[in-house]
Amino acid sequence: MGTIRKKALKSGANSYTAQIVRRKFDYTESRTFDARPKAERWMKKREKEIDINIEQGQKPIPRSVRATTLSQAIDKYIEASRKEIGKTKEQVLRTIKEYDIAEMACERIGSQEIIHFAQELHSRKNLSSPSTVGNYLSHLSAVFKVMRPMFGIQLDEHAIRDAQTVCKNLGIIAKSEKRERRPTMAELDALMAHFEAKSVARPKSCPMHTITAFAIFSTR
Repeated sequence: MGTIRKKALKSGANSYTAQIVRRKFDYTESRTFDARPKAERWMKKREKEIDINIEQGQKPIPRSVRATTLSQAIDKYIEASRKEIGKTKEQVLRTIKEYDIAEMACERIGSQEIIHFAQELHSRKNLSSPSTVGNYLSHLSAVFKVMRPMFGIQLDEHAIRDAQTVCKNLGIIAKSEKRERRPTMAELDALMAHFEAKSVARPKSCPMHTITAFAIFSTR
């Protein structure tokens, strides 16, 4: 059986590292997730795959000599970043690790695999809009840009560029729609009431009711 270790992060959230060990074969594998259920699902799936290989007489390949997967490349990118990459970007990258493409060896990922991943995103609830899918590929492209020059990991930057071009032409990805509508008075009243209540409850919080009024009357 594998083990799951919980770690408290500086942000206040927790990370969960699932580790699988087969001492007889000197084999260790681990992955880190932002939720325990995700770690449990991955560990259950990988243990089954490893045990099937063992039953078939195949020795598991040690992590040190295994091809780097996209999931591992994403972990390296997050760990290596010396600047704040933003909660949204980090969450997107961790979500990508839940898809099949994350288990592929980096050198095997070409434009076709990336396009298939983009199409797969459309089937996920709340990720179906072309603009959201475009944001996912944009965040993923940052990983592709640094892996080869920094770590020698063979992620093809040209492949994701080609995939983005194809996806754009096919309407799989798109820019966010421009917002033209102004808020109604009822919506503004609701917002101002919410902001004022928050300011009363938390006096040190940003006075959004004042800022909103200023933004409206200064035509900003």
